[in-house]
Amino acid sequence: MSNVIEVVDGINVFADSLKEVTTGVLSNVIEYVQDANNFVVEQTPMLCNEIINFGLIKAGILMTVYFVTVVMCYFLGKKLINYMRAKEETIDWNSEDRSFFIFWGSVINYVGPLPFAIGLIIELINFAKIWFAPRLYILEYLTNLIDKM
Repeated sequence: MSNVIEVVDGINVFADSLKEVTTGVLSNVIEYVQDANNFVVEQTPMLCNEIINFGLIKAGILMTVYFVTVVMCYFLGKKLINYMRAKEETIDWNSEDRSFFIFWGSVINYVGPLPFAIGLIIELINFAKIWFAPRLYILEYLTNLIDKM
């Protein structure tokens, strides 16, 4: 009978020590979660501000690149067409030189800037969205970020 009492006392001691250990671990976990929550609450406004600033800068840079490319394509195409017109007397109308300048001048002048103009319009819309609806932009940004995971 005394062996049973000793075993029960041992189980009670083990249960008390297990309760103390789990209480300590749970209190540490709760403290860690509260610290993480405080960190997230403190950092969220700064993170949102950085996302917005990055989006504005990225859209602004892309708009500038697209605009410069459209303008360069336009003037390069015009230059090729003007070169062909200036050499009109010396170029044989049935030669490959004339068709080369007409074709590539037209392509560079009218077709070349088209994808960049479309990119410019897309980035202009993106810039306006960031400027006028930053919360919508942040939600879309976070949705895209979660989709990539």
